[in-house]
Amino acid sequence: MREKLYTYFRNKGIYARVYRTYLAVAIFTLLILAIVLSVTYSVNTIRNFRMREADSLNYYSDNIANELYRFDNIIIAISQNPYTQDILQNYFSMSEYERYATIEEITELTVEQLHMIDYVTDVVLITNNHECFQIYRGPHDDFYPEFFNIRELLQQSFSSQTNTTLADISSLTTQNTAGNRNGFFYVKRIIDSQNTSSNIGYILAYLDKQTFFGFADETDINARRYILNADFQMVYTPFPLSSQASEQHFLARVERKIREGASNFFVSGHLRDGLPAMGVCWRIPTLNWFVVSVMPLSTLVGPLAIFMAITLVLVVILWILQTYISRSIADSVDIPIKKILAVLRRVEIGDFTQADPEPYKDELAEVQESLNSAIHLLDQLFIKTQENERERYQLQLQALHAQMNPHFLMNALNSVILLAGLQGADNIKYFCKALSRLMQDLLETDSFEAPLEKELTLLEDYALIMRYRYFDRFHLEYDLRVPVDTLIPRSVLQPIFENALQHGMDEKTALLTVKASVYAKDGEIRIVVEDDGKGIAPEQLDALFVATPEELKKGKSIGLRNIDQRLRLSYGPTYGLQVESEVGRFTRVTVHLPDGHWTDDLGNRYTG
Repeated sequence: MREKLYTYFRNKGIYARVYRTYLAVAIFTLLILAIVLSVTYSVNTIRNFRMREADSLNYYSDNIANELYRFDNIIIAISQNPYTQDILQNYFSMSEYERYATIEEITELTVEQLHMIDYVTDVVLITNNHECFQIYRGPHDDFYPEFFNIRELLQQSFSSQTNTTLADISSLTTQNTAGNRNGFFYVKRIIDSQNTSSNIGYILAYLDKQTFFGFADETDINARRYILNADFQMVYTPFPLSSQASEQHFLARVERKIREGASNFFVSGHLRDGLPAMGVCWRIPTLNWFVVSVMPLSTLVGPLAIFMAITLVLVVILWILQTYISRSIADSVDIPIKKILAVLRRVEIGDFTQADPEPYKDELAEVQESLNSAIHLLDQLFIKTQENERERYQLQLQALHAQMNPHFLMNALNSVILLAGLQGADNIKYFCKALSRLMQDLLETDSFEAPLEKELTLLEDYALIMRYRYFDRFHLEYDLRVPVDTLIPRSVLQPIFENALQHGMDEKTALLTVKASVYAKDGEIRIVVEDDGKGIAPEQLDALFVATPEELKKGKSIGLRNIDQRLRLSYGPTYGLQVESEVGRFTRVTVHLPDGHWTDDLGNRYTG
C-alpha cells in the first residue's frame, strides 16, 4: 500500500501533490475535529451528569437515612414512655376512664414529638391482642385502621427476626379503598422496659410518600427519580412509566446492573417518550433501598444536533476557502522549484550563470540564494581543494620532522646512560634513565587516561630529576585509598607537583613536604597535592588560571590552566582543579574527577 501511494505521488507533479494533499488533509482534519468534539461533548455531558447526580443522590439518600434515624428515635421515646408501657401491659385490667386518661397522655406526648414532622399522618398503638387505639392524627387525616386486617398486616410486614419494618401500603391487602394509598407503614415492636425479652405490643406509623421523599423541590426538572425497595420493587416515583411492560423492563434492567455492581447504566424504551436514557443509582443506608435517577439522552445531548449542523456549515465554508488557499500554496512551491531546476540544468552543461535573485523571504528563496552562492564558489572550490592538498602534504612532512626530534633525543639519552654506566657515574645514569622513561611515555602513549600506578612511577622519575635540581630539599609522601589500577588522566600529577616546587620553595626553604593523596568522596575521585611551603598570595591565586598572550606564546604559565581545561572539556564543567593557599602555611591543589573505579575508607571495592 505504501509503495502504491509513493508511486502515485511520484507520478504527479508537485503542484498536484501539494494542492490535493493539502486540501484532503484540511477537510479530513475538519471532519475528524467535528467528530472528536461531538463525542467529547457527549461523553463529558454524560460524565458530568453522572458525577453531579451521584453526589446529589448520595446527599439525598443520606438525608432519608438521617430522617429515618431521627424518626426512629422519636418512636423509641414514645414506646418507652411509662404511659405507653402501662396501657400495653394492663389494657384489659384498666377501667375505661384509666384507658382514656392514659391515651390522652400518650397522645399529648406524641403530638409534642411529631407536630413539626409533616410526613407522619397517623400513629397507632397495637396490643398483643391486636386492639388498636390512635394516638396521633396528622394534617392529612386520611388513614383508617379499621379498613386493615391488623393481624394480617403485622404478619405481612414482620418476621420473627425483625423489630422494625417498613411496608409499602400498596403491597398490603385492605378491606376498603378509601383514604390515601400513596404511603407506607412504619411498624416497630414495643418491648417491656423491665423485661427486654418480652414483647408487649406494636406501634404503627403511617408516612406519606410524597411528603417524606420530597421529590418536588430536590431534582432537576429533566431528571426523573425512582425509589426501589430491597426486592427491586417500585416504592415511589412522581414520574409514572409509560406502561406496565416498560416498568418491568426498567426494574429488571436496574436490578441486573445493581447486582453487577454498576453505579450507572443505560436504559431504553421505559420513559414516556420511549427514548434511551442514562441512569444513576445509589443505595439508601439502613433501608437497603435504592434511589435511581434517570435523564433522557435527548436532554443530555440535545444541543449536539445544533452543534453538528453548525459544524457541517463551517466545513463547507472552509472547504471553499481551503480550495483557494491550496491553489495559492501549490503555486508558491511549484514555481520556485521550476526556477531552481532550470539553473541546475544549466550547471550540468557547464553554464554557471546565476539566477535572478528572489524578492521573497521564504525557504525556497533562501535555497535560490544559496544555489547562486554555490555556483559562484564552484570554480574557487577546485583551486581551494588543490591548496588544501598541498598544505596537508606539508603538515605530514612537519609531523615526520617533529617525530624525528624526540627519537634523536631518546637515542642521545641512551648513549649518555651507556657512557655513565661505563664511567661509574650512577647519579647521571639514574637521572638520564628517569628522563628517558618520561620521554618514552610521551612518545609511545596516546591515550587520555592511564593507571594510577603508572602515573605515580612517572612522578617518581620526575621527582628524581628535581632532587638533583633542588638538592634533596623536598620530601614526597603518598596517601592512596583507591586501587592502583584506577584510571586517571595522564600528565596530571607531574605538572601539579612541579607547581608545588615552584610556588612552595624559595632560597630560605630548608625542607618542603609534598603530600599526594588519592581517595573517593561524594561520588568523585579526588587527587590532592598539598605542600607546606610559602603559599601563594591571593592576587596571584586569582591569576593562576589566566595567561597573557605573551606567556602563551612563550609556553609559560599554562600548566594548571591546561590541566583544568582538559578535565572540564573531557568530563564536564563540574570537574577540574581547585586551588587553596594561605601565605606562609600551605598550598593545596584538588583535582575533581568522576568516580570510575575506587574503594571506600573501609576497603570495600566499587566500580562506577
